[in-house]
Amino acid sequence: MEDLNLWAMTDEIKDLLRDWAEWNISVNGYPKSTTIWRLANSPGEDPFQSRIPSGVIPPARLQKLQKAFNKLFNTKVGEDIAVTRMFYLAGLEATQKEFRCSKRTVYERKRCGEAAIQGFLRA
Repeated sequence: MEDLNLWAMTDEIKDLLRDWAEWNISVNGYPKSTTIWRLANSPGEDPFQSRIPSGVIPPARLQKLQKAFNKLFNTKVGEDIAVTRMFYLAGLEATQKEFRCSKRTVYERKRCGEAAIQGFLRA
């Protein structure tokens, strides 16, 4: 019975990570500076970059996930967390390229990252 509960929780973590990635991608379309500022201060020199605008707050359950990311980054599973985030944001190929590892390694590190997040959120 314990194994069924573990599988259900893992699916919850995966759903939460998918929701986080979808939310993060949707709000990252905002430019980091306004068009007027770019025209006045550095026309043509400021490459487009985006970030979550100041004052935009994620839903509470995604805030808890972000807190887990922040706490776990500086631990022994930090790189697994980074792989997990990248996988959900950019997909397998981009993650393989960024971390220079095989598909198998990406999936293993993603699994470890998900387990670490699950453990953090359960505590």
